[in-house]
Amino acid sequence: MYMDAMAEIIVIPGTGLVIAHGPAFVACWDISTELCVGRLALDRDLVVESASFEQYGTVMLGLFSPNATIFQVAGVCVDYHDRAAVTISLALAHTFAFPRLHFHKASQVSVDNGNVRVIATTSEPLQYHLFSVSFSGEERVVQKILPEKTRASSPWGAPAVSIIPSPNGPYFMRHMQNYADIAHLPARISQTKPSIIQVPLEYHNKSLQLKKYTPSAPTADVVNIAVGDSRVEFWHASLTAEGQLVFGNAASYTFGWPSALGWPSNNVIGGASGIYTLLGVSGHPESPLRLLRYVPGGPPVLRELRIPVKTLYINEGRLALDDHFGLILSLRGDGKLCIVSYA
Repeated sequence: MYMDAMAEIIVIPGTGLVIAHGPAFVACWDISTELCVGRLALDRDLVVESASFEQYGTVMLGLFSPNATIFQVAGVCVDYHDRAAVTISLALAHTFAFPRLHFHKASQVSVDNGNVRVIATTSEPLQYHLFSVSFSGEERVVQKILPEKTRASSPWGAPAVSIIPSPNGPYFMRHMQNYADIAHLPARISQTKPSIIQVPLEYHNKSLQLKKYTPSAPTADVVNIAVGDSRVEFWHASLTAEGQLVFGNAASYTFGWPSALGWPSNNVIGGASGIYTLLGVSGHPESPLRLLRYVPGGPPVLRELRIPVKTLYINEGRLALDDHFGLILSLRGDGKLCIVSYA
């Protein structure tokens, strides 16, 4: 089917609905009718960065401004209770009273429990700050939520930081190759400073590099997918009843083919039901797609899909998975959406 060109896509799992977003718009498409069922025009200074599935019938999108002079965040609500006429509305657009040039965005925008959050960094020494605003307009700024780091210690620039929403307050996780910094901020962030712990990550292979922390909706569980050489490791984090984060090696998988057949690709996508997948693709255009499926608590399972790589447009942001229906969706730059079933 054909939809919006030069867009990125987000699947609403188990519905057949696909959110397309790009410069100046958010749209919702129904793959069963091939029709656009909702659309919202946006200011060009806002782009979609994340999606939050807090309750059935609505999806909250976090937006951030790429404008070099303003520090702006926004929240968009996609209501699909009426599938024939999906409503998309701007829930919040807020500009923080700080010059954008003083900060660098360090992670995706997060939307949860009526708040929009984003982590920003200042220059040497590298300091992390949390900017938060509620849908009612209440603004909060928390400084130094993670230990300071010098930029020289990381050849890749600022280390990746992820926000993990939870009923007990958000967690912030920073990957530092052989350990992770975890900061917990209480739900009422005005009460106290964040508590910080360090968890060692004893990778079996030093070439392993973090690919993604991804939340498993609707829980706060997290899987860290690390890829290096022909090995993939899954590090599982979960909240206890007391609100403590338990973090450790959950599973690993070694691909049994030589480098000439291709390493796992950088394309990591996760289904919202808690099933995490990795598409392993070799460089040969006729090679099959490889789907690594991992459900926390069980072993990783590799499947070869007899579909040539050239069938799909493998590109970050334009590749999505609906693990409820067993579908891989790939959007080309010209707006052609290819849908492949692996169920």
